[in-house]
Amino acid sequence: MTMKLALFVSLMIAALGAPISEAEPGLGSIVFNLIHIQGTLYCIVNTSMGTNGTATPVFPNAEVLLSCGARGHVVASGYNYTNATGRFLISMDPQQYFVPILLKSCKLVIISPFDQCISKSTVGRLVSSLKYIGKTVFGDITVVNIIPNGFILVHPT
Repeated sequence: MTMKLALFVSLMIAALGAPISEAEPGLGSIVFNLIHIQGTLYCIVNTSMGTNGTATPVFPNAEVLLSCGARGHVVASGYNYTNATGRFLISMDPQQYFVPILLKSCKLVIISPFDQCISKSTVGRLVSSLKYIGKTVFGDITVVNIIPNGFILVHPT
């Protein structure tokens, strides 16, 4: 019995003295300082370039929403508009949103009228799922980079 007790005490002392190792890197184990969802919105759906590599017109001043869950709860709205070059950026706090859940349950939704780009008779919304493309480290700050997976026109039901 004393041998078992001595072995148990020795193991406990060794375990307490062992250094704590860091978690393996991956989407679920890294503590991120910032999440960036960014991209360029083009006037032609499902594309980024015109034929023969010519530039496709961009969609300026379009409101971009981040909608999550089955009911489409909007988690990022307000000042998320594309600029004159069609670019947008949504910054999020990773303490409020877990990256794998964002990727699985959220989508970007464009709610602006299409009259700047697509035919005025077009009815629906542009919607895109999200895609993780990596992380960028700036000193002590880690930024998770997420882009649209490709906007499609979704007609109302």
